[in-house]
Order: sequence, then C-alpha cells, then structure tokens
Amino acid sequence: MKTVPQLEPDAGVDEQRAAVLTGLSLVRLRELARQTRLGRRADDRAGGRLRFTYQELHLLCRLATGADPQR
Repeated sequence: MKTVPQLEPDAGVDEQRAAVLTGLSLVRLRELARQTRLGRRADDRAGGRLRFTYQELHLLCRLATGADPQR
C-alpha cells in the first residue's frame, strides 16, 4: 500500500506558483494577499516576492470564491 508523503507544516510556495495553484491572476492574488494580510515577503533575489503556506492558499481560494473561510 502506498503512503502519501506529508507536507511540512511551514512549507510554502512563491507567488508565481501560488497563482497557478489557485487559478488566480498574479494581480488578484496580490490584491487578496494585501487585503487579508496573508503571505510573507521573501527576502531573496526574487525582488521581495510573496510566499504563501498551503493553509494560506486554502484560505485565499475560499475567499476568492466567496466561500466561508471559517469552514
């Protein structure tokens, strides 16, 4: 029987991948992130792009679709 690998709780993705995973445009993703204060600035050579945890992406998806983010 195959086991599904567990993700690290603090694992995350950059804003480009987050936009693809959520189906949001990069502009919309940044707008939602700013409004909700989700995501963290990555201090790397990528110009301070945002990074998101998978939990934050889940919340952003629910907010973008109008679903109750508490469920």
